Amino acid sequence: MKKSFFIFLFTFLLLTISGSKVYAAAVNQIQTGTETMTGTTLNVGLCDSIDPNKTILFFTVTNNSNNVGHNLVAGEITDEESITFRRSTGGSSLSIAWQIIEYSSGVTVQRGSTVVGATTTNQAITAVADLQKTFPIISLLNNGTSFGTDDGALAEITSTTNLQFRCSAADFTVYWQVVEYDSCDVQTFNISLS
Repeated sequence: MKKSFFIFLFTFLLLTISGSKVYAAAVNQIQTGTETMTGTTLNVGLCDSIDPNKTILFFTVTNNSNNVGHNLVAGEITDEESITFRRSTGGSSLSIAWQIIEYSSGVTVQRGSTVVGATTTNQAITAVADLQKTFPIISLLNNGTSFGTDDGALAEITSTTNLQFRCSAADFTVYWQVVEYDSCDVQTFNISLS
């Protein structure tokens, strides 16, 4: 008991003397849901209003079709009370499991959509404070009946004011979120798979 108290006291004094700051992102609310999508657009109403500038959207999809237009789904928080999912081709039934996490502090989110018209496309963003605490999340939609080199993209924050998309073939739309997360430490790697 005394040993753990002294370890706590030593850690507290060390942080106080060194002037180090400990950041923590505070979660305000989490909302989750599952949806079935049959058309090209699905609007989802949220139970409680959110602040889009402090909220991150995560989602996964499952489908039994091998059609690109059916499977590539883009998602975005469209306003304080809704999420919108889009795809190029409707018809097949697709399941979406989604989650939004709204933070009261420690997290700032920028979002938008970009038409990727070249194999390297740069998107200007509002300047972020620290690249080591910032990361992108993307989803994309594209048409077509089979997967090819134009059905994926790499996203990288290349400077404090630039989000870059790289791909093998262009002409599709990427929906993006740039997340500044005070209590994280981001490491980036560029890896080629064969």
